[in-house]
Amino acid sequence: MNSGSNFYDKPKKLIIWGIVFIILGFVLCFITDYGVPCGIAIGLGGAYFSMGLHKKYIK
Repeated sequence: MNSGSNFYDKPKKLIIWGIVFIILGFVLCFITDYGVPCGIAIGLGGAYFSMGLHKKYIK
């Protein structure tokens, strides 16, 4: 069922996307007054960032 390259098998992309979503979350917090999109973006970025670090350094 796993065909080809998987996004979650590339730790460098996970780390980069994690940083992008964290920055996007903080930008959303400054632009809007809504807390939910900010929290979702920062949480998603933190999850991607931590998955990438885990796959890169703990195999």
